[in-house]
Amino acid sequence: MQAYIYAMCAISPQNTHEGAFFGNEAEQDAVRALKCIEPTYSKIISPLSLRRLSRIQKMGLASALLCVQKLEGINVDAIITGSAYCCENDMEQFCRSIYDSGEQDLSPISFIKTTNSSIASTIATQLNFSGYCQTYCNRDFSFSNALIDAMLLLSDGDAHCVLVGGIDEYTDDLFYRLSLLNYWRSVATEPHLLIKNKARGTIAGEGACFFALGAHYSDKAIAKILAVNNIKAQLTDNEVFLEIVDFLNANQKQIADLDVCLFGCNGDIQTDAFYDAVVQYIPLGIGIAYYKHLCGEYYTADSFALWIAANIVQTQSLPQVLVGRKPSTNSYNNILIYNYSPTNNGHTMMLISKEV
Repeated sequence: MQAYIYAMCAISPQNTHEGAFFGNEAEQDAVRALKCIEPTYSKIISPLSLRRLSRIQKMGLASALLCVQKLEGINVDAIITGSAYCCENDMEQFCRSIYDSGEQDLSPISFIKTTNSSIASTIATQLNFSGYCQTYCNRDFSFSNALIDAMLLLSDGDAHCVLVGGIDEYTDDLFYRLSLLNYWRSVATEPHLLIKNKARGTIAGEGACFFALGAHYSDKAIAKILAVNNIKAQLTDNEVFLEIVDFLNANQKQIADLDVCLFGCNGDIQTDAFYDAVVQYIPLGIGIAYYKHLCGEYYTADSFALWIAANIVQTQSLPQVLVGRKPSTNSYNNILIYNYSPTNNGHTMMLISKEV
């Protein structure tokens, strides 16, 4: 069960929506949340549609349309999105209007936009698409489950090109609720120092990343997704390493075949202690890279990790802004993405390759 990435687009807290990979990123000011650098939507979405969309719908639609534009004639056969909270801001507005109006004379617009499928359906409407359209809302597994569904469709021959994306937005109310669970740093932190200066909590984030996947190699192929695996279990660091080894073996790879491990460290002293323990099992010649100091912590941040991994194998470069431990090679053919969620004992692994 494999898939080729034909095209991709990321709207993130970095300047990524135009397709540029990382160079010498400027150091950002201390923050408690990273918010997306958004494109000029009027250049991507028609004004008539734009006025009716909420912010997360604009982000998701713009990212999807920019991705589809790069396909140049290849038709999309399915649309699959992953989002833990979907249109969270619209839900908050609707709940607030219930309270403010005393449950009288409520506008249905915010309620209509709160449906989990609203982002995928908005994309389908804009593309005049009437085929398979699905949304996964499984917290940390939201995007990876969407990715697995897409790869199954391709492997079964039910689709030739699938548009799949991961998207979540930051809201003040969501930030407050999760702060009650000690998710976030109590003080503002400079993102570039997030991993180095570990403390309790992390910084919030958001993003919208979309990928056009195909079952067969073409000249458009950027990278190859060899496998995706989700595990929900309370594992020790040694057990995680053994799961990684089994995951690689199942895909005819050995640990020595890896060039870079892209880990979801987020600066939280408790979470990163687990990652650091796993790193001890990784041979020294394999590079260690991080990504959440660039996008913040959110449930579908692994979609941003996939965008980074695909760029690494395509450009054959590992920007310094990602590096935690330098690899012994300058050739990047196999990258492992590993993300750990302590709140639900969730472990996600993805294997990305340059193989064609």
